[in-house]
Amino acid sequence: MKLPGFSKNGAVLDRDDDPGMSKSIAVEVPETPSGRRLPPAPPVLPAPRRRARRGLLAAGIVLSILFALGAYMLVERSGERVAVIGTAKDISWGEVITQADLVQVQVAQDPALRTVPWSSIGSIVGQRAALDLPAGALLTGSSVQASTSIPPAGQALVGVRVSVGQVPSTALSPGDQVVIVRTSGASATDRSAQATDLAASAIPAEVFSVSAPAAGSTDRTVDVLVDDAPDVALRLAAMSAAGEASIVLLPRQ
Repeated sequence: MKLPGFSKNGAVLDRDDDPGMSKSIAVEVPETPSGRRLPPAPPVLPAPRRRARRGLLAAGIVLSILFALGAYMLVERSGERVAVIGTAKDISWGEVITQADLVQVQVAQDPALRTVPWSSIGSIVGQRAALDLPAGALLTGSSVQASTSIPPAGQALVGVRVSVGQVPSTALSPGDQVVIVRTSGASATDRSAQATDLAASAIPAEVFSVSAPAAGSTDRTVDVLVDDAPDVALRLAAMSAAGEASIVLLPRQ
C-alpha cells in the first residue's frame, strides 16, 4: 500500500517529487513482522500551562494572617486578669466594712461579673454590708450599702436576753426576720388565756447582732431592730428584763 508522500520503500518524497503534496513530512513508518507497515503514531501534544492567579494567592495569604492574629488576640484577652475586691473573712449583714475585711483578688475579665475594682476600695471601706458575705466572696455593687447611723430612722434597737428554750437552737444571723412573744410560767388554768394573747403581743423584729453566751451561763443577748413606737420598744425591753421574751425565727423575705 502506498501512502501519500512516501515511496514504496518508505522513503519520504520531496515536494518536487510529488506535485500533489503541499508539504512533505518525514515520518518513519514501522513494519510488522509480516512486513505490513503501520500508520504513524499521532503526535504527543504538550499539556497546557496553567496561568498562576497571583491575586487570589495573595488574598488567601492575607486572610490566613488575619485569622491567626484574631485567634491570638482572643486567647490573650480571655487570659487577661484584673484586680478586684474580695472578702478576707466573714462579714455579717449591717457590719461596717474595714480595710482588714477586704483582700485583692485577680480574676479573668468578664462583663457578666459586676465586680468592684480594687482601685475603688476607698469608697467601700466604711460602708455596711448589705447581706452576709462569706470569706472568699467577690464584692459587687449590691454587696454594700451606705453607712447610716444605728438604729436607722424609724426604728429602735433593743437588746433581748434569752436563755435555752427561748431561742431556736439554729444560730441566728443578722438580717433574720423574727417574732418576739411574751412567755411566762403561768399555771395550767391560765395557759389557755395566755395562748390567746400571744398573737396580740407578738412583736415583729429584725436581728441585728447576736452575742456569745456569757461565761458560765447559757444566756445570750440578741440585738433586734423594731418599730420606734415608744410602746413597742418599752414593752419589748420589759419582756427582756423579766426573762419572758421568746424568739420565733421566720423565713427570710
